[in-house]
Amino acid sequence: MKNNPCRLVMLLLAIACAMAASCVRAEIYPARPVQLVVPYPAGGVTDVLARALAQGLTRRWEQTVYVDNRGGASGNIGSNLVAKASADGYTLLFGTASTHTINPALFANLPFDPVRDFVPISLVAQIPNVLLVHPSLGVHSVQELIALARKKPGSLDYASSGNGTTTHLAGELFKMRTGVDIVHVPYKGSSAAIQDLVAGRISIMFENLPIGLKWVTAGRLIPLAVTGITRSPALPDVPTMQESGVADFNVTGWSGVFAPAATPPAIVAQIAESISEVMGVPAMREAFNANGAEVVASTPEQFSRQIKAEMAGWISVVRASGAKVD
Repeated sequence: MKNNPCRLVMLLLAIACAMAASCVRAEIYPARPVQLVVPYPAGGVTDVLARALAQGLTRRWEQTVYVDNRGGASGNIGSNLVAKASADGYTLLFGTASTHTINPALFANLPFDPVRDFVPISLVAQIPNVLLVHPSLGVHSVQELIALARKKPGSLDYASSGNGTTTHLAGELFKMRTGVDIVHVPYKGSSAAIQDLVAGRISIMFENLPIGLKWVTAGRLIPLAVTGITRSPALPDVPTMQESGVADFNVTGWSGVFAPAATPPAIVAQIAESISEVMGVPAMREAFNANGAEVVASTPEQFSRQIKAEMAGWISVVRASGAKVD
């Protein structure tokens, strides 16, 4: 069969057009609205930070970035949605330490693999927790709380925003480090938990600092300690857990952006660069800091290394504590 010059020319033109179209598509990303999935209910700290980022990216890209809350199963429902989504950069996950470093230790059969099914794009913020108590409890320091818990074993309860969250495991780590017996009460999201704490229906909570801060400022809740290794600029007079006599205690949550694993590297790089630019705006940093969150935009490679390192640490805490998902 002889070669047909016309057919060959047409084939080459078709290949050239396809390549050109592909380049154009990459250059104009995003060409339509981008879905940012938050795997928790609206109103919690993850949702608040995600909406701030979405607004910044919307301005940066001149294309709508909208938050889609898909709560449930300690963040697994929303995370699984993104893991199975088209890898084109138009469905992103605003994940957390819980979804990617804690849940693998808590759930025997996750519907997704937190390493294999995602590509980390960038950290956005690190968030310490703060140990809060209702004023009716009558304690004003960590040591007073420990003494009360030891006096009344099994009678004090602590709230969390859900099984497997840092607000849950901070409580379990507290029990491990102090030997106290307090009862975990999981809620479906931070909003419901903090409302019951403020109302006095529950006594204790390790809450994300950005959410707990407004209730501390209003005088409705008492902060005993922050859970990071250093004091928070938002609460400079509140000691760390270690300063309060609880050794080897560091629970710092984080939030960051992920895409499905097969997302093109060029799009991943573009999103990471845009996040870095948005989070570098002084007004954004000031807003995050004022709410107890520290901006920590990173490269995809740095983010990936942190996730892998933290997974091993949380697995050891979960196993030692015996924490389980109901």
